[in-house]
Amino acid sequence: MSEPSTIESRIQLLVEGNDQRNFFEAFIDHLSLADIQIQNFGGVTDLRPFLSILVKRSGFRETVQSVCIVRDAETSAQAAFQSVQSSLEKAGLSVLRKWAGSDTSVYALAGVRRLRTRMRIAYTGCPYATDLCPPAEFVSGADTWTEHLIGWTSGVGLEKMLGQNLALRGEFRYVGYENHSWLSLPDDGKIRVPAEMDSDEVDLSLSLVWYF
Repeated sequence: MSEPSTIESRIQLLVEGNDQRNFFEAFIDHLSLADIQIQNFGGVTDLRPFLSILVKRSGFRETVQSVCIVRDAETSAQAAFQSVQSSLEKAGLSVLRKWAGSDTSVYALAGVRRLRTRMRIAYTGCPYATDLCPPAEFVSGADTWTEHLIGWTSGVGLEKMLGQNLALRGEFRYVGYENHSWLSLPDDGKIRVPAEMDSDEVDLSLSLVWYF
């Protein structure tokens, strides 16, 4: 189990493992959010002892306004919710009493997406760097290359069980990619073609999921 750090922020985000901590640190920094302290509580069984120590840290009662917990639901979202609920009660913290229902779950989506793209610019223009020329002297060509785009994705999903193994899942995702600009230089070096791309992606999906 990891030891709780000194209280520094009014919002405590407790996550399961270093991978989650690294992700949320980068995500929160990207969104320029402040006053959120991320702490790694270790594994699923470590949450209860971690909370019991955290609430005794100097300044917890005076500073902390919200405690948010991110953990793996494993085989049952309801069982995970009840486990977190029990750990909060044991630590003397207020608990969310209402559960969405054993057959329905709502969840948030967040992550990083890497997209490999093939770019192509076609051009027609004057081949001289300094002198103008009539259309009859224009030359044509194309430049092709590969780019790897990085984007932050966020969204929300809802899943409703239709039976013991079958579920209906709907998800909405938004991906915002980094802005890119290029200066295309063909082999002859005489024509320079600037290009710029500001892209995002919106996806709405509805699917049936079968659990084995």
